Amino acid sequence: MPKFLSRQDQKIAEILTHFKAFYESKIDDYEENEKIDKSTKFMRTIKMARTYTGKVVDMLQDRITKDQQNNIDEMVSQTKLSLDYTDQARKKKKKMRKTDDITAIETDDLYDIINFTLYSNCRGCDLEPEDKHNCDLKELLMKYDIPVVQSGEMEERCPFEQ
Repeated sequence: MPKFLSRQDQKIAEILTHFKAFYESKIDDYEENEKIDKSTKFMRTIKMARTYTGKVVDMLQDRITKDQQNNIDEMVSQTKLSLDYTDQARKKKKKMRKTDDITAIETDDLYDIINFTLYSNCRGCDLEPEDKHNCDLKELLMKYDIPVVQSGEMEERCPFEQ
């Protein structure tokens, strides 16, 4: 007998379908790009997350009506998940823009500037491995949560070294 999902369960099914697609995309990226070094345990875990996410979606959608399934599929195709600022963060950002000693810059422009800086400063880095942990540029980039160039265990290398 067909059943109907509550609006809340339908929303959960939509979100989890997005997560499953996200996991599939990341797994493909990790498997195709040799520069991304992920451990066997990490890959096994992310694949397990994809599988269990899919199982929850399947359980939620088990025996639902065809119309509701079509609604879910349509909503998933027309939406995407995104991180969004909270109201408090938006207020803080607005206040920061009014401050004289803070300059608002588009994220893509900031990353371009950082990329040029890393290319010119870090490409031929001659710091000894024990000194790389005290690099001023590295500390500044980490302070502002700038994505690293090298991931994984970085005992002897800087995460921004190119």
